[in-house]
Amino acid sequence: MSHFSSIRPEHRGNASSTIPKELFAKDLQESIRLALPPGSCPYSKVVVLMVTWEHLYEETEGGLRQDFDELRSLFEDDYGYEIVTIYLNVAESLTTTIRNLIKRCVRLMPLDDQLLIFYYVGHGAYDAANRQTMLVPYGPTPIAAPEMLSGPSPILVPTEGGNFAPLEGRIDFQRHISNSLDYSSGQVLYLMDTCHSASAGIHQTREVLAASNIETQTMGRSSGGQSFTQALCMMLRRYPAATTAAEVHAKLVYHYFEEQAGVNLHATPVHVADTRPNIPSITIAPLRPKAPQTQSQQPAAGTSDKLAKVIIRVSLSDKPPKSAELANWLRSHIPEGVQDIEVEGIFSATSCKVLLRIPVQWWDLLPDRSCYAFVDYVAAPNLVVSELKTSLEASQARVRALEAQLGGTRQQQQTLPVGRGRGRGHGGDKKENIRPGGSGFGNRGGKAS
Repeated sequence: MSHFSSIRPEHRGNASSTIPKELFAKDLQESIRLALPPGSCPYSKVVVLMVTWEHLYEETEGGLRQDFDELRSLFEDDYGYEIVTIYLNVAESLTTTIRNLIKRCVRLMPLDDQLLIFYYVGHGAYDAANRQTMLVPYGPTPIAAPEMLSGPSPILVPTEGGNFAPLEGRIDFQRHISNSLDYSSGQVLYLMDTCHSASAGIHQTREVLAASNIETQTMGRSSGGQSFTQALCMMLRRYPAATTAAEVHAKLVYHYFEEQAGVNLHATPVHVADTRPNIPSITIAPLRPKAPQTQSQQPAAGTSDKLAKVIIRVSLSDKPPKSAELANWLRSHIPEGVQDIEVEGIFSATSCKVLLRIPVQWWDLLPDRSCYAFVDYVAAPNLVVSELKTSLEASQARVRALEAQLGGTRQQQQTLPVGRGRGRGHGGDKKENIRPGGSGFGNRGGKAS
C-alpha cells in the first residue's frame, strides 16, 4: 500500500480505532515475513512486458530510450528474464492499440509459479473525477498544468498555430491493463515510471512500485537528476542478491535522502502492496545462479545494505507501557536476529499513542488498519535521544574520571609511611580520652549519653 501521500488517506489514522499490542505484534511478525526475500528466485519463469510510446522512444531528449534499454539489458542479461516489448503508436487508432495491448497481456498471464513484470515508462495523467490512471502519449503543457488533478480531460496537447486541444488518445490503466491481469493465477508486479504513478495502485490488488505519489510529476534522467528507472537499475546492480519489491522501495527511499550514494531522485518512490491476504512481496532475483563477485564488483565501502526507516503512530488499546519494556516486548515477538525497531515516544490520550521507528519495508506490508498511521520517512536516529545519550556518556566519563582520581588519592594515602614522632605535630600515636558512649565532640563539660 502507499503510506506516503496515501492512496486512501481517508482510511489512515482514525483516532477512534485502537488495537491490542498482541494483535499489533502479530501484524508486525507477518509484515516482516512477507518482506524477507527467499534465498533464490522462487519462480519457474519471469516475463517482463515493457511498454512505451514509439515516438517517445525515438526521441533523443529526456533519456527515456536510455531508461528503457538499460532496464531491458539488466533484466535480460543479468537476471535471465524473458523480455517482451510493446511500442504504442499514436498513428494507430486508439481502439486497435488497446485491443492489441489487452491481447498481449492475456497471452502473457503468468501461471501459479510464474511472474509477470509490467513496466511502463512515458507520460501519465491522473483522472481524479474517475480515479483512473491514464497512459498518454504527450505530457502536460504549462497551460494545462492546473487541470492535472480534475476533470475528465486533464491533458491538453499543442496543435498547429500554437493552439491547444484536449488529448483523446488515452489508455485507461485500470480498465485496459490491470483488470485483465487480475485474472492470472501467477504473480504480477507493476513498475510505473510516469507522473502521478502511485494512482496505479487505486482499485488494485497486485503489487506496484511507482516513481511518485499521485500529486507529483516525475522527471527524466536528462533533467538534472536521476529518473526512477535509472535509480532502480543502479540499486539492483549494487545489491545483486535476491531481494523483494518492498526492500527495493526501502533502498530507494534511503538513498533518496542520501545524495552522496549517487541517487538524486526528483520524487519519493511509492510502494503499493498486494491486497490479497498472506501474499509475500514480489521477489526480484536472477533465474540462473550468477558467478561469485570479484573484489572490484563488490559494493564499495559505506554502501552496505542500508534501508530507510519510517516513523509510524500506533494506537494501542492497552495502558501506556514503559518505553524500554515495550521495545523489549516487541523485539521478543519478531524473528530472531531482526531487532530493528525503536520506540520514539509514548503518549496517553484517548488511547495509548506509540511512535515507532521501523524499516520502510515492514510498514509497506503492514495491514491497512486505521490504527496505524504514517508520520514520515527518516534517514537518521532521533536527534533529541542522540543528544541525551551524548550528554549522559559525557557525564559518565566525568564520573569515571573523578572516581579514578579519588581512587588514586586513597591509594596514595594508604601507601604513606606512618610517623613515630611524639606529639601531634610529629604524627605521634597520642590517643584521645573519650568516655564510653561519648562522641568526642560537643560534650565538653556535659554528661555522656
